[in-house]
Amino acid sequence: MPDSKDPNRWVEYAENDYQAGSRLKDSIASSAAFLFHASAEKYLKAVLLKQQKPVPKSHEIDSLLKLVAPSIPESSREQKAAKLLDLIFNFSRYPDDLLEMGLEETSSIHQASTVLRAYARGELGLEQQSEVKP
Repeated sequence: MPDSKDPNRWVEYAENDYQAGSRLKDSIASSAAFLFHASAEKYLKAVLLKQQKPVPKSHEIDSLLKLVAPSIPESSREQKAAKLLDLIFNFSRYPDDLLEMGLEETSSIHQASTVLRAYARGELGLEQQSEVKP
């Protein structure tokens, strides 16, 4: 059985979601948005594990980011990305709330996920944090 306490397993799943969302973003926007949110969530949970902090069963990116980096400013690009992904989460998950998303909205969601992916990968020592702007 895979070790759910291994940050590398979370990274593997996070990256799979990110890559799948990237492939779907121009055709099935709601599914891509859901996958981008899932990717960010899993990346932040990997960071929590690396920091040897408890991982809550939460889908709230904003809350997870605050656990990872309690002093991160509300005005940071990471916080803005987290808030956008949380906002879109219900709209991409429940049929009654499905939002008509065009390329512009999907592009913003993809960019937000990319910001948090770069942040988490930097925290995990997987690559340097890039200068990605949402």
